Amino acid sequence: MNDRSALPASREPLLPQLARRAVSIPAFLVLWLLALLLSPLLLVVALVLDVARPRRFVAVRCLAIVLLYFTAEVVAVLLCFGVWLLFGGWKRHPSDAYLDRNFRLQCRWASAIFWGGVRIFSLRVEVEGAEAAARGPVIVFVRHVSPVDNLIPAVFLSAHHAIRLRWVMNRWLLRDPSLDIVGHRLPNAFVRNGAEDNARQVAEVAALAAGMTESDGVVIFPEGTLFDAGKLRRIVERTKDGPYGERTATLRNVLPPRLGGALALLAAAPEADVVICAHFGLEPASAYRSFLRGALIGQRVRIAFWRVSNADIPAANGARIDWLYDQWQKVDDWVESARNGSPVTI
Repeated sequence: MNDRSALPASREPLLPQLARRAVSIPAFLVLWLLALLLSPLLLVVALVLDVARPRRFVAVRCLAIVLLYFTAEVVAVLLCFGVWLLFGGWKRHPSDAYLDRNFRLQCRWASAIFWGGVRIFSLRVEVEGAEAAARGPVIVFVRHVSPVDNLIPAVFLSAHHAIRLRWVMNRWLLRDPSLDIVGHRLPNAFVRNGAEDNARQVAEVAALAAGMTESDGVVIFPEGTLFDAGKLRRIVERTKDGPYGERTATLRNVLPPRLGGALALLAAAPEADVVICAHFGLEPASAYRSFLRGALIGQRVRIAFWRVSNADIPAANGARIDWLYDQWQKVDDWVESARNGSPVTI
């Protein structure tokens, strides 16, 4: 049986974690209380705005998602404290049962926010191929276009199939107190945006692949940042004379994959299959202007997973890079078909 308690939960010293939470937890609590106490007044203001500029009650919906998010945060932090007390607080080394409890808490938090958002914004969610990750060990490569897509693997893989996912996440997300607490109890790597390829961070990412079993996986967003057309144009211009310039120039809906973390995981877990996650429909959630105009309301969100056997992944590094670009081109083509309303095949 795999002993998850032997895995390092975090390499960050405890003192910086406590200092950060001493700010984030009170701040979120105050914001939640203010939002709750002022919600009747805010609701009236939102209704007036929506009546003055009919946009399918976008102001009311935005208020609802803010209240949901802060409520989920406060409840999750309280549950984190409860789990800590239940398992002995400072006195006990983290056990498998302790880690499993935190995994379940993470799944419930993600599901509450995701499905709450689906209802609030009247989204239509269609999922294809989620059974591709019904068992591990797997490395999951996910398209990154919106903060919301961070929730997709937790909702459709962990919550549905009990896959214990380890995450490569941007350190910016540590501003979220519940994610900070649970994220440091579990085996995850928090990397700095734009610095994913430095040696120390690549080593931390590769370490996540240690000891994976049929119930484990690692999630990474190979693009390293949120997609937008302006970023893609700048990358195409900057890399046009490089070895993969021609391949990057063919992309329309994704950024080219960052190689450091992705290749490190493939090398560290040669027995793992790869699951690719493509999605379309969450783009309006990435830009505040379109979001506040109500562009997300009623969106059809399409999500697709497909699995690549480890036997079909090249062993040589150069061939692996070509393979990774091939997969990302497939994601790009899938998104383009979904954007055009064409039948989408995997």
